[in-house]
Amino acid sequence: MQAKQTAKALLTFAHRGEAQAFLRQRNFRPRTFYFEGLYENDSELLLLTGEGLQSTAERLAAVCGAFREEVGSVVNLGIAGSLAPHCLPG
Repeated sequence: MQAKQTAKALLTFAHRGEAQAFLRQRNFRPRTFYFEGLYENDSELLLLTGEGLQSTAERLAAVCGAFREEVGSVVNLGIAGSLAPHCLPG
């Protein structure tokens, strides 16, 4: 009998800068796919969607379709423009 695989969370970010802490701290490695920007570790997938609704929709649909048996949830994360040098805390 085959053990049931635990569903992975799919973490999505528009840009690498938003995802950099996750990529470093959670040991993500690139996953071969039709386009660059898909990474995985033992329990999660991480997708860099690019900016804009169309790019996000296309990439998210492709990954969700291809990995429908693996993905249990999708979590969108980002920092909404705060990478700009003029955006200071406080």
